[in-house]
Amino acid sequence: MAGGDPEPMVSFLDPRVPEAQPRLLVKRLLYARTLIQANPVLAPRFQLGDCAAAHHIVLGTTAIGLVAAERLRLCGLRVQPSIAPPGLRFVLSSSHSEAQIEALMVALMVVVGELSGRYSFLPPPPRRTATGTMTRIGSTPRTIR
Repeated sequence: MAGGDPEPMVSFLDPRVPEAQPRLLVKRLLYARTLIQANPVLAPRFQLGDCAAAHHIVLGTTAIGLVAAERLRLCGLRVQPSIAPPGLRFVLSSSHSEAQIEALMVALMVVVGELSGRYSFLPPPPRRTATGTMTRIGSTPRTIR
């Protein structure tokens, strides 16, 4: 920005305040989960958090979560590194626009994709089998609807 002003940050940290618009939050959560489930990089790493609005992207180690959180911060997106599960944690609210949620998902896809290429111990994305199930080595197949 001009004049040396810092780039605006969009926070996906837990605000710990009651949700002002619960119906809009449900709409935002459904939208975000649709984006996550359709993404081959994020879907196998997605895990629900401690509340309906909390989401985890499992990355393998806390150190990778710290690197990923810093890279997202440089993109103007504030998320939280997570210890259990190791990776990233972000919380959606009704104040987040669909454009902000899309920006977060795109940035997550890029950062996680880059880190998974760099760190070979991240779990690979699942493979589609001939029967329409998704599997990973050592995982239980699940049917994709």
